[in-house]
Amino acid sequence: MSATAIDVLALMAGNQTGILSSHLAVAGSGGQPVYPWLNGPAGLLAEMKNAAGWPADIYQWDANWIYNTATEVDDNATDYNNPKTYRQMASSSTASGGYIWMPRFYTQGSPEVLIQTPDSSYVEYLNGVAQPKQNLGGPVITGFSGPWNDTDFGGDIGQQPYYLQRYLYNPAFASQEQNCYIPNLGRVRWQMFNAIKGIYTLAQTALFNTRVSGPCPKLSWVPA
Repeated sequence: MSATAIDVLALMAGNQTGILSSHLAVAGSGGQPVYPWLNGPAGLLAEMKNAAGWPADIYQWDANWIYNTATEVDDNATDYNNPKTYRQMASSSTASGGYIWMPRFYTQGSPEVLIQTPDSSYVEYLNGVAQPKQNLGGPVITGFSGPWNDTDFGGDIGQQPYYLQRYLYNPAFASQEQNCYIPNLGRVRWQMFNAIKGIYTLAQTALFNTRVSGPCPKLSWVPA
């Protein structure tokens, strides 16, 4: 690892001491929180989305890559909040079964790292019961780049250098999600774009720019 390389896992994890007493959330009463929790011994990073410890995005890693290996099922509120209902990535393209999400290390200012996971297979578990394997209709592509310093995130964050992660999926890569990460804070923004006549159009934003008191909860995910 060169002197200008960053530890991308640490970037995602944010301040693991600070998360014991406070976290970031969308502004306003009841704004969605984000709780990054790193369990090194278990080889797992969870980005939890409420104080109950689920839903969450689950990541694993090796020496080269960070993988998205599980996430919630958001068909309805009941499934979304059920820790026994989740999507387990089942790609034959990686040893973990996950989709390649980010490089494990990244040299600052390098060109965007673009990587394809050819097999986008996954299995959904509904209240702990596995459903037939599905896929996203083709490969998925992720990108990672930065630092960028062209955005004022407002709230308690303001304008700071950030790293951008992109996730392109569905047939013809019709859907794109973008995540912004700031060192010592973790994820500060999520955005959803849909391709309309070949142009990605912003559909939804979650801006985690407000510091809120309250510790990181225990992950309540119950994998089968």
